[in-house]
Amino acid sequence: MDNNPPDFELTNNLANVLNHIVNSDFKNLFEDHKFAINQIELMSPQSILLLSDRKNWTIWKLSNYTSNSGILTHNWMPDFMNIYAKNKGINDSLTMDRIGHSLNDLIKNRYAEAIILSNKENENIKMGAIRLTKIGNFIFKYLEKK
Repeated sequence: MDNNPPDFELTNNLANVLNHIVNSDFKNLFEDHKFAINQIELMSPQSILLLSDRKNWTIWKLSNYTSNSGILTHNWMPDFMNIYAKNKGINDSLTMDRIGHSLNDLIKNRYAEAIILSNKENENIKMGAIRLTKIGNFIFKYLEKK
């Protein structure tokens, strides 16, 4: 840790990770724990915070996007960011840019991916969602509050 003031949200997230490890079958899960701790260590505090908030990610109406086999590849993030920021009460562009950058880290490192959802009521309206990958779900269980 450096000499900066403590980041209580990050401290709480790391406490959840350690609590999960201590309360599990440590001997059999040691390799899982080692991998999870290594992955979390590589993440920025903002990416950890965003991943820990995964249950508040919402679906959104796609207006401009590119996809490949149901995975959104381009131009989808502004639509998601507008809804996510509104739900969080965020309206300044600098904070939105930072959240977008952290989300890009999650996508780039394959913890999450944006997908097209099927809309059974109206196939002309496309909806998007962000889902965790297998590794993203694995890491999330360490961050999730029990």
